[in-house]
Amino acid sequence: LVDKLPLAPLTLPGFGGGQRMVGHLAGRPVLVTLWQSGDAASEGQLVRLSRAAARLDAAGLAVVPLALDSGASLAAARR
Repeated sequence: LVDKLPLAPLTLPGFGGGQRMVGHLAGRPVLVTLWQSGDAASEGQLVRLSRAAARLDAAGLAVVPLALDSGASLAAARR
């Protein structure tokens, strides 16, 4: 994706509780990644993004992982 897409004001539930505002990311490139616990590809991607976090941040790229888990699988993912 080369073109910029506007991001509407959005509040997301934080993984550890509370709310997370994405408005503070305005003007910054953002990589939104979807993941689900128990999916090896998703978990591998999170590990690689975590290892690269300092470099991505230094390059000005914000990473927002969105969990697709719900119910019991969400509780397991939080562990």
